[in-house]
Amino acid sequence: MTVRSLSSVACLTAALLAGCGGDSGGYDSKGTPSTPAKPTKVRGGGYSFTAPPGWAQRRVRGLDAALERRESAPQYPASVTVVVAPAPKGVTVEQAAPIFRQGVTKQGARKIVDLPAMKVDGERAVALRYERRAGAVTLSQEVVSVIRKRRTYAIGLTAPPGRFSAAERDFRRMLRSWRWR
Repeated sequence: MTVRSLSSVACLTAALLAGCGGDSGGYDSKGTPSTPAKPTKVRGGGYSFTAPPGWAQRRVRGLDAALERRESAPQYPASVTVVVAPAPKGVTVEQAAPIFRQGVTKQGARKIVDLPAMKVDGERAVALRYERRAGAVTLSQEVVSVIRKRRTYAIGLTAPPGRFSAAERDFRRMLRSWRWR
């Protein structure tokens, strides 16, 4: 495994983040969302976290975890995704940050902003916020990346700009509830 694989994770994450909206899964024939009224416990490969009420889990091929905020517009709902992939031995998340940035740039990200360093359940993390086009819609996205035990965790939020602030508050709650297993 090489550092180049980290770029693949960033590219895969950006592509999957943009591709999470666009279907009507979780909605009835009248377009009414099926929204959980209680928090949802999410368990993935080596981690768990809690999603606030209003977020429903989905199964999406290639993702370790996927959630949608059901109050959003059905075509492009706010979504949270987790991609887990092997990481090269001895590479820190800080060393990988430029590679993550390069990966999302290759996938068409615009207005990329490096966010302040943070921690996810005690592990160092780097984060990027950017915009990306999905057809005629511009989506706001944020990806928080962690390298832990030779695995890269890319935790992403996608939402239409008008819904990003509310979705981001929930995303922060999810990150605060994150626990490594």
